[in-house]
Amino acid sequence: MALTKAQSLSKPHYFISFVIPPSLHSYVEQFSTNPLSLSSSPSSLTEDAMSLTSSSPSFMVNLLIDSFGLSKQSAIATSSQFLHLKTDEKPLSVLTFLKNNGFEATHIHDILSKRPQFLVADAEKTLKPKLKLLEDLGLSKSELGAFISANPSILTYSLNKKLLPSIFFLKSYLGTDENVLRFGKGCSSLLVSNRLLPNIRLMESHGFLVSKLKTLLLQNPYMFNQKLNRLKEIAEKVKELGIESHSKMFSHAVGCMSAMSKETCQRKFKFFKTFG
Repeated sequence: MALTKAQSLSKPHYFISFVIPPSLHSYVEQFSTNPLSLSSSPSSLTEDAMSLTSSSPSFMVNLLIDSFGLSKQSAIATSSQFLHLKTDEKPLSVLTFLKNNGFEATHIHDILSKRPQFLVADAEKTLKPKLKLLEDLGLSKSELGAFISANPSILTYSLNKKLLPSIFFLKSYLGTDENVLRFGKGCSSLLVSNRLLPNIRLMESHGFLVSKLKTLLLQNPYMFNQKLNRLKEIAEKVKELGIESHSKMFSHAVGCMSAMSKETCQRKFKFFKTFG
């Protein structure tokens, strides 16, 4: 099964043919029967948390210390979020699942420190399909832990309503699973960021073709993680410096300025002016 044209959720300027690999066919079938968007959706993990029943969370403190490596203070703070958790069955199933998928103790500790709601996720229904998707992109089991622990919020998004549309959209510019994965490793938060599409459209309005956008996405992904108004401001500032968008230096200048805060840029310009 192949997608013959790149899919975009707003009016696209370009279309690129690409073939979905066999490993993603099952996802494409789900995707085709349920039209999706790039907008955020409620986390399925949150839905899991809302279904919990009543009991004391005291057993959770010991579990978090002994099995998940949290400090006593962190364990007490985290357990307070699960006042109605009745047993340790679900947290232990999550622990077992993560360990079986190559997650090391440090990865699990980092994930829970940032997203403790993973403790009440349904490992088979919620986590497994998302890890499978990342593996199909090319992440090995030994890489999954480091990738997810760097930005565990990725797994809080809906597979069908967010992750798949984002990956298909990126693939329309980057061409291959390998490039999408390279992009994700460079800035994992952008895989699910609502800033990506508007910023790409802004660069297109400055005359950037798909080939140039591909280079920028791979070489300087953080440039696309700016707020739209900030990126517009940077592009205009670069033009004020005499660098037009058709110049090869335009993308370098925008990328350089987007790597600094507005205040830092101002200080450096002020310093350079002291040389006359």
